[in-house]
Amino acid sequence: MPWKEVDLMNIRRAFVLESYKEQTSFKDLCCSYGISTETDYKWVKRFEHGGMGSLVDQSRRPHRSPNCLNEDEVCELIRLKQAHKHWGPCKIRQLYEENHGTAPSASSVKQELDKAGLVKHRKRRP
Repeated sequence: MPWKEVDLMNIRRAFVLESYKEQTSFKDLCCSYGISTETDYKWVKRFEHGGMGSLVDQSRRPHRSPNCLNEDEVCELIRLKQAHKHWGPCKIRQLYEENHGTAPSASSVKQELDKAGLVKHRKRRP
């Protein structure tokens, strides 16, 4: 017996259109499609705002990262590192904290300095 090919977009379209017919309740419709009512409301809301094109899978990537450093902080860290070329991220962080009161973590400082190409990596021992 061959497998039945299923297109996710066609299922979502049929589901949304069937939910507008209102012949059955949302709960019964969700049970027949095997999805939660929360998913149903999500798809209907997307359809109302953007039409059929909005039913495609959307990115799960966060819209923003609350813990990332802003551009001014990164520029200040780079300026401090250029002024003290032989200092590591812990000393740069301490100096930044003395000047500004608060500072990002040492790992964040190292990561930003590494992105800027200001970290000299040691050779690994064999």
